[in-house]
Amino acid sequence: CRQTIHMNRLKSIIEQQHRERMESRQSVECIFCRTTLSSSRKALEHLIESHSYRIGKIDNIFNTDQLYELIKSRLESLVCLFCEKSFKDKTVLREHTRKKQHKTFNPRNKQYDKFYVTNFIEVGKCWNELVEDDEPVDGSESSSWSDWYEENANDNVVCLYCSWASRDVNINGLYEHIIKIHGYNLEEYINNICVYDRIKLINYIRRQIFRKTCPNCQEIFSNNSETLTHIEEMKHFVPETDNWKLPQYYFSTYENDTLLYICIEVEQHDDFEEVPEVIPEVIDTSCMKTSCLRDLLHN
Repeated sequence: CRQTIHMNRLKSIIEQQHRERMESRQSVECIFCRTTLSSSRKALEHLIESHSYRIGKIDNIFNTDQLYELIKSRLESLVCLFCEKSFKDKTVLREHTRKKQHKTFNPRNKQYDKFYVTNFIEVGKCWNELVEDDEPVDGSESSSWSDWYEENANDNVVCLYCSWASRDVNINGLYEHIIKIHGYNLEEYINNICVYDRIKLINYIRRQIFRKTCPNCQEIFSNNSETLTHIEEMKHFVPETDNWKLPQYYFSTYENDTLLYICIEVEQHDDFEEVPEVIPEVIDTSCMKTSCLRDLLHN
């Protein structure tokens, strides 16, 4: 059925993304500054970070070799990525792109659809809504919590429940912190689930804490301090039901979450050899903040 095909394609994309993160292929030269990068994925990151191209978050992209070659081909053909007008030489195109800020794709061009994975989770949105969806609903605590995470997450292992972060990229330090400070043995729970479920569990708890919601009973609080107090008092550290085992939680709540990479590296020799069966489910998209590119499943 359609739902089964959807799930199978989602699994294959997850594996494709993992391979692209791990692999370093032949060197790739930047289209603009001629910097040499180790892979097409790194070249796309370079376009985003160094040349301010707005092509979405790198974690929402797969088949990076094909996408980078497409971008390179269009720019070498002197075609603007956004308005798709042709220009007589590189200098004129570069000036046009700079003045008009046409550093993004034409949202009406379906040619880019196949490179974005979040459409497999929430069908019906256009990729350029990603930027709008990334903004918090209000400018209060949700914003500060996100800002705090980004400041502390650079190569650190960040606690699932509080602001503690360790520069020692070792999951054992996190387990010890949670036992000592919060009184819960997360290691025992984590060791009894596969790597796919670990990824979903981590992303689910991160999202619930961001939303000031108990990951177990779903009670909503006015601030993160009240949320943590409730979790510790009620021992609601992990969910009792399977509402976290949804495909949408394959995708990280925060970019570059070191804890996710650690979980993958620890178990990749076992868990990535055999893809677990995913039972078709009706995806609840109400808690998703980002998505992109409609109609991918019809291709």
